[in-house]
Amino acid sequence: MSDVYLLAISLVVVCVFWVVGVHNRLVRLRSKIQDAQLKLDFHLEQRYTLIGQWAEAARVYLTDVVALLESTIAANGQASAAASALKAAPSSVQAVRALELAESVLASALGVVQAQLASDTLRVPYIVVDQSLRSCHADLAAVDSAIAFSKDAYNRAATDYNAAIVQFPASMLAAASGHRLAALWGNYLFQTP
Repeated sequence: MSDVYLLAISLVVVCVFWVVGVHNRLVRLRSKIQDAQLKLDFHLEQRYTLIGQWAEAARVYLTDVVALLESTIAANGQASAAASALKAAPSSVQAVRALELAESVLASALGVVQAQLASDTLRVPYIVVDQSLRSCHADLAAVDSAIAFSKDAYNRAATDYNAAIVQFPASMLAAASGHRLAALWGNYLFQTP
């Protein structure tokens, strides 16, 4: 065999190993995004369950403003549905945006109900002693903190994945193998090309 032939075979082997390495790296990074999304989904489901329990406990004190409570329950259902849609497409920009919108509506509805509960001085003594409301409120605060950490972990994994996708020459392989940019939580959403 000639030296040129051996050199050509060596270059082909190096290219194959490079392609396999880049592909495996992208798959590993995408797997980290999916793991982070699963943890986030778990905490979101906890939150929606706790909000439902909190709403049921608050119903006793909000008999005169049931519409406020019903709007919170409806917003909770919409956020839960948006979270379920995100499970189907974990890094979809549209699914992340839909969940962020649903979460902001839910936060607004919760804020109105909590303000109503706090503003009525006749209800405050009962609310303070109501263990189920206090327990739900404390659990919600803990879950909200866990959600913030989960979103941060997801954003770090998605940022690493997105950085790997846009690097040349890996970007050519990423485009050819169906790897797309992952959405980030917050105001830093990647636009799909």
